[in-house]
Amino acid sequence: MGRLMGQRVAHVVFATPPGDVVLEGADGRPALNICSSFNPNSCGLDRYSTEDVFFLEVCLFNEICTNAHDLFAQPEGGYFRCELDVNGLERVREALVNANGPR
Repeated sequence: MGRLMGQRVAHVVFATPPGDVVLEGADGRPALNICSSFNPNSCGLDRYSTEDVFFLEVCLFNEICTNAHDLFAQPEGGYFRCELDVNGLERVREALVNANGPR
């Protein structure tokens, strides 16, 4: 697979342990749009805070990595290298392509 510009290694380093991700908000729905960290343009329905991105990164890695169980054992500053689950990636692709959200 390709790398992002400036990426020199094949692992991810998490500043916050993935096991610490907040999965449920006060209303029982996924904890998105909390907006308690840096967002230069404020938060709203069309903007995302860093917690939102972290939440979605952890969810994505959980679905596309065969070693996702190792993901949640990572400590702060821990190194994680995703072993790609091609079937998981296809399930995510299908879910995104077939989503019935706003366009």
